[in-house]
Formats: sequence, structure tokens, C-alpha cells
Amino acid sequence: MRVWLRLILFAIPCMPAVALAAVTQEELAPIKFGNLVVTDPPPQTIVLEPDGDETVSAGITKFTDGQPGIALLGGFSAGAAVNVTLVTPVTVQIEKSGGANFDISDFTFDDPGGNYTADGSGNVRMLIGATLTTNTAAADYVDGAYQNSFTLDLMVNY
Repeated sequence: MRVWLRLILFAIPCMPAVALAAVTQEELAPIKFGNLVVTDPPPQTIVLEPDGDETVSAGITKFTDGQPGIALLGGFSAGAAVNVTLVTPVTVQIEKSGGANFDISDFTFDDPGGNYTADGSGNVRMLIGATLTTNTAAADYVDGAYQNSFTLDLMVNY
């Protein structure tokens, strides 16, 4: 069976875009890139892997570690093979009013092929990483929280 889901990170709950089955989704944790200072011109990046590892450009100073997003998909049979893919590549912007913004792109899952097995309760727990990229001069990034809610369209086959 194939179901198209919209996973909204930073704003839960999510609703299926097409109600073909009783597949549920829940955000357990949002993607967070940690506290940082941009010191050099763009592009500077933080690649946050689904396992929490980070690769940080020299033009970014990190003060706290990032955290991958955690999503829970449910409603499957125990032990069911579940394949999850992004419907289309996504680039979103996170911003602070009056300041510069960052692009978030290249979303990745803890299983690079998106292949999961539902647990005994019929749930699949996914870790989600992404890449944060600067796109304006370092001086334009004023102090404060940069945030946004965004949607990932997922295709779920099971």
C-alpha cells in the first residue's frame, strides 16, 4: 500500500494528505541546529546527520550541539516492511523577524534507503537530519531565535 503523508516538523500534529489507511504520524522532537554564531560570508553550512553527528564549516562557531528530528509513524502491522521517501526535495527558510535567514535542505533519514521495520506495536521511529546553509553576510545575522514550521511530504509504502 502507498500513502502520501505530510510531516510537519516544528508544528505537530501532522495529518495525512491522502487518507488511504490509518497511518498516524507524530513529531517526537524537532530538528535543532544548536546555538551558533556566523563569522564568515556565505555559504557556510552545518550538516546534521540523523545520528546527531555534525560537520560544521569554519565560518560557523557552535556553542551547543544540534539534534536530529524524531518522527513516529504508526498504524502498521507488527513487523511490516515500511519504505519512506521524500516526495520532492525541499528547501525551507528559517528566519528571525528583521534579520537574515538560513536555508535548510538535503533532508536525510537514519536509514539512507528509507527502509524500516515496524516494531511490535506497529510503529516506525525515524531520525531526520538536514543541512543548514547561510545565505547572507555574517553581520546580518542578529542575535535571537531563528525558527519556522515546515512540511515534508513523504511517500510511505508498506
